Amino acid sequence: MSFFLREQGPQAGVDEFWRETEEVIGEDVLAYGLAQYHSGGDEEGPLWGLIYVTATRLFFRHFPQENWFSSVLGGVGGAGGGPPKKSAKERDVSLEWALSDYSDLVDESERGGVWNFFFGKNTGRLSLVPRADRPFGRPVVFTVEHERNAVIAAVRQGLAG
Repeated sequence: MSFFLREQGPQAGVDEFWRETEEVIGEDVLAYGLAQYHSGGDEEGPLWGLIYVTATRLFFRHFPQENWFSSVLGGVGGAGGGPPKKSAKERDVSLEWALSDYSDLVDESERGGVWNFFFGKNTGRLSLVPRADRPFGRPVVFTVEHERNAVIAAVRQGLAG
């Protein structure tokens, strides 16, 4: 398959990835970008990956990465002689949130202050706030580095829908 991707160019591979993603999740992806997940799901952050939004859900996907130290020690067993437990950074992580469980998206960069002075607008964390009738919900906290405005608009559209 990589031969065909090289022949068609890198955009063909990107288009195929999103086509396959939409097929798996059963919805069109409205916006996507490079993001850092901080908290709010079953995994501990921070993790870098792709964030993408459909009309009803927010997704985050982290792809495995391995540092040289982990590679060298990869064959060393964990406690009890079993294989070592991989951290979230070393495995594929997929997180998903139903937008219907949330009431608002708070953009910390809209608050102004010292952060914006030093780092500029559009760099603050985003917090997806759980609805009041979801007492066990936790805010989902993330930053978006690429296509930030498109992701924010799609999430807010999904919250309103």
